[in-house]
Amino acid sequence: MTLTKKTAASVAVFATFIALAALNIVFYFDLIPLSDNGIDRAFTLVSQIVCMGLIPCIVFKALSPKTELVEHASLKPPKAKTVPAIIVIALMMLFINLTVAVINLVGLTLFGYKLPESAGTIYTGVGSLLLDLVLVAVLPALFEEFTFRGIVLGAYKDSPKVGIVLSALLFGLMHTNIMQFLYAFIGGLVLAAIVVKTRSIWASSIIHFSINAFGILRAYGAQHEESVINLLNKGLNYLFSEDMLLVFFGLVIAMCFAVVAILKRIDKRDPVDMRARGEREPLRNYAFTVGAVVFGGMMTVATLIWGIMR
Repeated sequence: MTLTKKTAASVAVFATFIALAALNIVFYFDLIPLSDNGIDRAFTLVSQIVCMGLIPCIVFKALSPKTELVEHASLKPPKAKTVPAIIVIALMMLFINLTVAVINLVGLTLFGYKLPESAGTIYTGVGSLLLDLVLVAVLPALFEEFTFRGIVLGAYKDSPKVGIVLSALLFGLMHTNIMQFLYAFIGGLVLAAIVVKTRSIWASSIIHFSINAFGILRAYGAQHEESVINLLNKGLNYLFSEDMLLVFFGLVIAMCFAVVAILKRIDKRDPVDMRARGEREPLRNYAFTVGAVVFGGMMTVATLIWGIMR
């Protein structure tokens, strides 16, 4: 059976959401006897390789067998001239993403949300740090990008604006966590936009890896205060101090405008028509996309309610 690319992508992402939900149930009820660190790492490994990699790829190719994945998912490397712009955006997104996460956390706390009592990942040494860099930075930069900026966004090359917003929304909801939704959605918009502009998923992979690695290094530094890595936290604490807060927020706002300006210039010689609109398809072709949004939205809202009630 051959379906349109949009329909095939719709079913693939819905299958991903269902697989992630099933995996959450398995790990939530401790059906696998592992330590807390072991559970987190096993969940990440399976969710990335199976739920974000194998399942969407198999489903999409089964429903749209004639589609060439390299072209559809923009798997070709970016042009050399766009690499400096990608690196600059990656560096600015570290601070933009962190700022959005802090604002989101403050807002949720004011709304009555209580943070979960969890020690998080315990870093016993450099080995555990390197392992987490692979699991939490490398794998998502490959498999999450493949699903959302490859399969989903690739189905909307005839309607890039729709594809950017939809892939970012699904990416945010995929986390099924109210604490992660906002910065994942906003970050997803930038990641999708840079794929559209550079015509390469590797551009978003670089940025995605940088953001996740930055978070892991900060977590490691917080547990190993004597390490050089903890200088990151000391610098950030200074930027978020009362004396520097307004200056820092001003810089982050300037970075937001800079990211938009760079994105506009990346494809200046060969621009993508951002106002293009593809042919309308029957609403039933989007049923599974709607299902994924509703399902992910319900799970995300549930985490908000649970956080307020606990």
